[in-house]
Amino acid sequence: MALPDAEQARAIALRIVRELSGPDQKPFELMPERTQSLDDGWVFFYQSAEFVRTGDPLSALAGNCPIFVMRDGTVHLLPTYWTWERGVESVRRGG
Repeated sequence: MALPDAEQARAIALRIVRELSGPDQKPFELMPERTQSLDDGWVFFYQSAEFVRTGDPLSALAGNCPIFVMRDGTVHLLPTYWTWERGVESVRRGG
């Protein structure tokens, strides 16, 4: 399997976001302006489509975990109880 590039990593994150939103919920969207490109992968953030469209804080998701797609193809949902940076460091350490 070929290792993902930035666009393939985005497609992986988008698939996960669609799975997380499920068929019975309002859709979620990636927030491309918040994507973090790292040496070992990319961290993607998402929100409700309504929040992305309107900016209304009442429509914002709470507890939505960033998605870390590593350059080796591994995907991690980062914990929400830490900053995304600390979550990435935990993944790097094998935690």
